[in-house]
Amino acid sequence: MSELISQYKSLKKKFDNQKHDKATISTTIRLFKSLVIQFDGQEEGGDCPVDPQLLDAVVRLCLVDLLPAIHQFLRLPPPTAKTDESAGQKLFNPSKSNKWPKLAGSLKVYLGSMLKLMDASADPSIVTKLLRHILYLIPFYLQYLNLTKHLLKRAMVIWSQGSETNRILAFLIILRLMRQQESEMIGFIMKKLYLSYVKNCKIVSKQTLPMINFMQQSLVELYSLDQGVAYQHAFVFTRQCAITLRNAYSSKEEDVSKPICNSQYLQSLLLWSRLLTCLQPSEVLKPLIHPLVQVMTGTIKHLPIARFYPLRFHIIKALIKLSIASKTFIPILPLIIEVLDEIHYNEKLKVGGNKLDLDCLTRVSQQVTHDRSFIDACVNRCHDLILEYLASYSYSIAFPELVCFPIIKIKKFNKSCKKKSHGRMMKKLLDKIEENAKMIEMKRKSVSFSLQDSQSINQWENEVRDKGTPLVQYFEEHSKIRAKEMEEQLKQEETEHDEMVDDDQEDEYDDEDDGDDDGDDDQDDQDESMSDQSSVVDRDGSEEFMFGSSESDDESEDGSPQPGPSKKKRRL
Repeated sequence: MSELISQYKSLKKKFDNQKHDKATISTTIRLFKSLVIQFDGQEEGGDCPVDPQLLDAVVRLCLVDLLPAIHQFLRLPPPTAKTDESAGQKLFNPSKSNKWPKLAGSLKVYLGSMLKLMDASADPSIVTKLLRHILYLIPFYLQYLNLTKHLLKRAMVIWSQGSETNRILAFLIILRLMRQQESEMIGFIMKKLYLSYVKNCKIVSKQTLPMINFMQQSLVELYSLDQGVAYQHAFVFTRQCAITLRNAYSSKEEDVSKPICNSQYLQSLLLWSRLLTCLQPSEVLKPLIHPLVQVMTGTIKHLPIARFYPLRFHIIKALIKLSIASKTFIPILPLIIEVLDEIHYNEKLKVGGNKLDLDCLTRVSQQVTHDRSFIDACVNRCHDLILEYLASYSYSIAFPELVCFPIIKIKKFNKSCKKKSHGRMMKKLLDKIEENAKMIEMKRKSVSFSLQDSQSINQWENEVRDKGTPLVQYFEEHSKIRAKEMEEQLKQEETEHDEMVDDDQEDEYDDEDDGDDDGDDDQDDQDESMSDQSSVVDRDGSEEFMFGSSESDDESEDGSPQPGPSKKKRRL
């Protein structure tokens, strides 16, 4: 162990003196590899322990000093993790350097050891530092096919199971590696990522919903690299959803909703809808709009009862976005109006405890459909969806004819609804719809072109859209109000969560006060151990990499680690 420490001191002095030759780089890599092997063996129960403080110091040496030395030796551009290939800047190729053959073998060892260290590390903070470093090493990984595959496999696992920061870093690694791959390799990778996404969608809650949205957006970003692969996967998996829907229609089981009213089926449809929405206009993906819309509307019609209204609202929201992005007319209004006709808003309803959040639900129980909170949530969601859909067509020359049906249904709802808040909300929406329809009628009275002149119609609609419409203005104001309500609700939930945490801590403190003297002694030992661990700092005052640490007086005056048994528990 003393030899390794003296070797580390010698290498550190060389890097401080800017001595970046082949011998220094190769020796550093060999030292790093030997410590990683010892660390990996110790994790598997080996008999060869590793000094955690020495490992911390060597890893920091590699992360901070080794990569610039490699770039300087190979005469490459300064290391950076930022690339903008859309602007013409591509990843550099280190193999074009004249000195590449001198370091090719050592770099392969270093890159493999870095992956081995990441596999052996269980602390998310350590994995984060390693992933950040790997972003700089991607041009080097691309020179070795086996290491690239190993890195992709590990990054895909972290993307689907890691912490939030690690998921983002893993996505960036996958994105930059896939930009250099062929279509066959991209198709294989995307299939694995899609299956991981579906597995993570089994349970949707407020805690998992942001992660699912991130995975959706990252999949869309990756599919945009090759729209041919995107078409193949969207076609195959949409067809799979269609087969599931057909089997549900022909099933004779009592619970016919089980195959399609689940989070995995829904999130699969939402993913492909989001893909078609974000990648429009696309001549490659445009043929998929019709079959996807048929599957989504068929799902709604198969489950028309109130229990499955949350599923209906999710699908309708996706259909509205798809209709706006693709400029394709989809008859969505009857699917929304049907909810206003079917819900029992005038019956004696039960008063629910909390406000019902439909964003994380696909169904509710039959008892909940008679709760006041459920009815309020349905009416509010219908109002928002009608407003959003009609605002997207408020500049259309056919808007007065489009709104004839919803105007009749909203008037009927206002006459029969006894709750004043619902009546006022829908009455205001009705007034804005009628105002917008009258404005369109007045403007089109002065039109001289025929209905067959599509170019003139498009030009007229663009002029109306640029000037603005009453319905769009109302939609923007209403969206701001909804956003404020969401912020207040989140603040209230955070406050309630903090209060619950404080109560739990008070209970724990009470339990500790009732403990015996032995418990106090154990706590003193733990406080002393934490104090020793927090005192470990690097020479420049920065925090240690923290694979583990020994006591602070195990360090020498120059900050280099000294051999000796560690009294700290391992953090991995």
